[in-house]
Amino acid sequence: RVPALRVTTASARARRREDATASLSQIGLRNATVDVDYSGSRSQWKVPELSLDLNHGRRRSVISALARIDSDRGPWALSLLTEDSDRTGRLKLKASVRDLVPSAIGRAMPELALLRALDLPVAGNASIEFRSSGEVHSAGIAIELGRGIIDLGPSVTAPMLIDAGLLNL
Repeated sequence: RVPALRVTTASARARRREDATASLSQIGLRNATVDVDYSGSRSQWKVPELSLDLNHGRRRSVISALARIDSDRGPWALSLLTEDSDRTGRLKLKASVRDLVPSAIGRAMPELALLRALDLPVAGNASIEFRSSGEVHSAGIAIELGRGIIDLGPSVTAPMLIDAGLLNL
């Protein structure tokens, strides 16, 4: 609830031109290398493209981001979109990921080691809509699994071979 209120407050300030960042419309990176030091584990992420677009109108703010990231399991993409409207009094957040192999993240971040079990491409879309009070109005998620392996370790007799899967909530 608090993060949603922070986004709507910051967007409203930008629409009223109260912050220096109100005139900022785009930030981007090209061919960057990001060094990740996560709880003592270090890894490098190649980021061929990252863009952040900010559009603050009089009654509505739209913030979008796109990242293309190279991992040891291949390139993947992440997109985010927020829309904050005075007219509707709602904050909409949408996220999309394509071609992510979760095991690559599990190897880079020890606290997420459980993701190492998912050695298959994943695509997903998630959305959540908040009321102006910060309460969740609606939410949904769809996850698509590609061909690969789910290996839960020695507690299971053999890894699960997956051709495809779809989960909608």
